[in-house]
Amino acid sequence: AGIITLCRVESGQPTVANGWEFQAVAATLLGGTSLREGKGGVTGTIFGVLLIQIIKNGLNVIGVQSIFQNAIIGSIVLAAIIIDAVVRIRAKE
Repeated sequence: AGIITLCRVESGQPTVANGWEFQAVAATLLGGTSLREGKGGVTGTIFGVLLIQIIKNGLNVIGVQSIFQNAIIGSIVLAAIIIDAVVRIRAKE
């Protein structure tokens, strides 16, 4: 990913990817990696990245500002965490 970013930006600045941490964590969580156990896979993470990009593109098309995009994605991630916790609690019963 770093090499691709380097090719697109055409420079090696260390601050190019500032702010992408949230998207990386969101994609990993939406891809199925559990916060508690850390179990997940590359396939799920790739699915999470695609899902995040589809959501961001859709929000761009309808004209949502970037700060609200992060809030919407954060709400989706929060819902995924809650659903994961509920599913794990019910599985123990």
